[in-house]
Amino acid sequence: MNQLAIDFTRAEGERLAGLCTDKAERDTGFDRKSCADFIVGWLIRHGPLPGEECTDQAKKHGFHPHDDRAFGAVYAKLVRTNRIRCAGFCERKKGHGTAGGRIWSAVI
Repeated sequence: MNQLAIDFTRAEGERLAGLCTDKAERDTGFDRKSCADFIVGWLIRHGPLPGEECTDQAKKHGFHPHDDRAFGAVYAKLVRTNRIRCAGFCERKKGHGTAGGRIWSAVI
């Protein structure tokens, strides 16, 4: 796969994640900024953790989008704004055990 195809695929994924999060805000009152602040705070308090675990904790603390994929845009913005960084990789618990789970760390 060439670099242009990779760049297009990444950009399209980010666009679709943003649309999913937009829908969550519109339909369920999901608050991406408060959710982002929660995730960063959770990582500061508990250290590096898999994204799936952070997402599960956010849901336990009241962040309920219509679709868990709405969290994707939250993580992407946290990375772009240098609030979190990838600290490693892990096997996913969701997604049928596919590879590619990330362990996130707060940037402090």
